[in-house]
Amino acid sequence: MILGLNCDKHILNKNNQSGFTLIEAIISLVMFGISFAGLFLLFGIAQQTSINTEKKMFLNIMANRIVESIANEGTNTDTTINPFDNQSHYDGSLNDCSTHSASATPNYKYQWCIDLQNQVGGFTGYDGEERTVSVVKEGSDLLINISLVVDGGSDGENLVQSYFSRRLRKGQL
Repeated sequence: MILGLNCDKHILNKNNQSGFTLIEAIISLVMFGISFAGLFLLFGIAQQTSINTEKKMFLNIMANRIVESIANEGTNTDTTINPFDNQSHYDGSLNDCSTHSASATPNYKYQWCIDLQNQVGGFTGYDGEERTVSVVKEGSDLLINISLVVDGGSDGENLVQSYFSRRLRKGQL
């Protein structure tokens, strides 16, 4: 009799097939699609964050390079290019490279502008974006302020910023 019950169960299970129904398969595909879209969105955000981190690092290096260039020229005995005697070679906007002469001596502003353009892109003109170097003589010292604010994507909504300020004392260079 036990043998007979097993045969009856086997016959009943033959009619009930196991597996996914069409609706279950569609629901699993939709859930997979939503999960994949979320991962794709997060990958895009992570990639933009990485790009902006690289831009920020370059802006910090560039600001330090600008200060070091000005400090180095502060030891120059030529009064036409010494920033303690003539700040105009170093002071100004780095937004438009065509306003600086590549053949002028020295051509620091032109080179800084070109380097910024090559590394972080051209000036887009979004609200808040700026690339300026301010060199002001205060007594016998120089006050250098550098503002580098560039586009970080999202149509000007995400700006990458670097501000740098240094006081140079003529006797300590």
